[in-house]
Amino acid sequence: RRGAPVERRPLDMSFSGLKTAVRTHLLLGEGVRAADADMAASFQAAVVDVLVDRVQAGIAHTGVRRVAIGGGVAANAELRRRLGLLDVELTLPPRSRCTDNAAMIGLVGRMRLVAGQRDGLEATARAAWTPGDPT
Repeated sequence: RRGAPVERRPLDMSFSGLKTAVRTHLLLGEGVRAADADMAASFQAAVVDVLVDRVQAGIAHTGVRRVAIGGGVAANAELRRRLGLLDVELTLPPRSRCTDNAAMIGLVGRMRLVAGQRDGLEATARAAWTPGDPT
């Protein structure tokens, strides 16, 4: 409903505010903004803080003591270190298996192209899709 308050679930998270803050800071003139290395380190620290906080909140909310992390972010050394400090059974894939979803999407696109499948410019994005559903 338009205008209705958004229900916040306890484990939801968003990086939109952080991304906006970084973008705004990077648009400042030279000499005013922080060095790129400092920005990158601060961004990483903020993301790791949020992810560790959400894992801790999930543990507190569910009582689940087994945690698995995957995707490209699972290769981050600081995230691995911080999660390793938690009192949980932690499963982390080898860094060589921590791939970004973009690589997987690119592979699927290539497979479709090689198979002769094409979508026209009228194709739309789907936020939710069931594999095997052609629509």
